[in-house]
Amino acid sequence: MDNLKHKSLAVLGSTGSIGRSTLELVRSNPKRFNISLLAAGANWKELASQIREFSPSLAVIESEESYRNLCNELGTSTNKFHHTDLYCGERELLQGLESLSRETVVVAGG
Repeated sequence: MDNLKHKSLAVLGSTGSIGRSTLELVRSNPKRFNISLLAAGANWKELASQIREFSPSLAVIESEESYRNLCNELGTSTNKFHHTDLYCGERELLQGLESLSRETVVVAGG
């Protein structure tokens, strides 16, 4: 197992049951996986917790209202929390996915 490459994951629907299960796998295998992107619907509290734990490059939430709540929860007035860029909406999610090269994308929400 030592010869397995480190894998970056983008998790769409990170606050749902499949997304949380995926993050549990990452948590159990920190030398094998890292999170590059987290995307969630409206659960800004859980997304904030995931951002703090996994420090993705990008996090996207569905609505402006959830985005404001997310920023308040993280204590930031900009679109940045430490090393994570924060955005909302489908357009930003698609742009974020386009910028990822050779990432594994887990679509955990529908």
